[in-house]
Amino acid sequence: AICQGGTSAAMGGSVGGGATGGTWSGGAGTWTNANNPSTATYKAGAAESGPITLTLTTSGGLCGTTTVTKTITVNQNPTANAGGAMAAICQGGTSAALGGSFGGGATSAVWSAPSGTFANNGGGTPGTATFTAAANSTSPITLTLTTSGGSCGTTSATKTIVVNPNPTANAGGALSAICQGGTSAAMGGSVGGGATGGTWSGGAGTWTNANNPSTATYKAGAAESGPITLTLTTSGGLCGTTTVTKTITVNQNPTANAGGAMAAICQGGTSAAMGGSVGGGATGGTWSGGAGTWTNANNPSTATYKAGAAESGPITLTLTTSGGLCGTTTVTKTITVNQNPTANAGGAMAAICQGGTSAALGGSFGGGATSAVWSAPSGTFANNGGGTPGTATFTAAANSTSPITLTLTTSGGSCGTTSATKTIVVNPNPTANAGGALSAICQGGTSAAMGGSVGGG
Repeated sequence: AICQGGTSAAMGGSVGGGATGGTWSGGAGTWTNANNPSTATYKAGAAESGPITLTLTTSGGLCGTTTVTKTITVNQNPTANAGGAMAAICQGGTSAALGGSFGGGATSAVWSAPSGTFANNGGGTPGTATFTAAANSTSPITLTLTTSGGSCGTTSATKTIVVNPNPTANAGGALSAICQGGTSAAMGGSVGGGATGGTWSGGAGTWTNANNPSTATYKAGAAESGPITLTLTTSGGLCGTTTVTKTITVNQNPTANAGGAMAAICQGGTSAAMGGSVGGGATGGTWSGGAGTWTNANNPSTATYKAGAAESGPITLTLTTSGGLCGTTTVTKTITVNQNPTANAGGAMAAICQGGTSAALGGSFGGGATSAVWSAPSGTFANNGGGTPGTATFTAAANSTSPITLTLTTSGGSCGTTSATKTIVVNPNPTANAGGALSAICQGGTSAAMGGSVGGG
């Protein structure tokens, strides 16, 4: 047997008797040396198959011609048809059925490719086979359908399939931590494969240039903290999208609360506990302010303030945070320092007599006091209503001892009272005593001793 298009061995025929020659004929193919019964060869036609009858007909001689025949089997060549064009697929994607077929002498056909895998590729039904591209496949991929079986070797048919690249994304390097409300460094991301662009998203903050994977920056929201997931999503291309993520740590800003309003204190007085607190990223806080002194200033809640002896009015107290990674912050509140009362007794007084009245006493009040009144263990005062103690006068009792302590005592204000003193000398008035009654005497007579006396001043 020969294959379609194949050439037989020499026919090996012969003629004899009255024949002087012979010629081979038959089949749809072609002959070589057909007029040589022995060496003639037959080349089968491309389309013929099966048993072909070959005829040797004699020539020459005087007694006509005769013929003999024999058959040669022409086996079919294998055929392969790769089927129609294929729609493009993505890396890692699976095609539609490949649609190939085999024929002729082939009994099966199997698909192959330089990369990727096939399903339903047992050989019997190549038309139902499918192709799955490798995840990193190049494009295009040549798909080859190769026959097997039969007596006439193998053949193959090919077609190509376009494998579109999948999108790829790279989130870039790790990001340094930022503070609430702070802005990150550039993301440093990139896209590739089939992607033509990419957009960053995530977090409760805001983005700048979010559509530029490399230069986009993120501004943290005022209230968010901790690890925040940022996502880069690809766009464009024919193979969908992909995402990658990375995190950025948002550190809390420090917070401070000054606590409730403070009750007023007096000069030199100590406040209630401040009642402040710190939070967020702060690990501590310190109170400052005023001309006075602090106790436990580094404890925002229990710190107390002792006002300076000379300060008064509203005093601003400041709580400043410390610790954490996001700087410091401050809050303030005021405490009112009320003035202590003051009293000045004025200059030294000239001495007076018992029952006598002094010059104006010359005292004064100040600080938080609103008035001041004179007092003494005896005697009386004039113009002693409290508003103008400098004009008050003192009248000593008729039997006053000496010296007399004069006390000026304040009133009014929020910080109690105070007093100042000075003394005034009260000189005693003169006194006289005529003594006892005298006995009568005669004219020219002399009395007994008078018995009189003087005293006081």
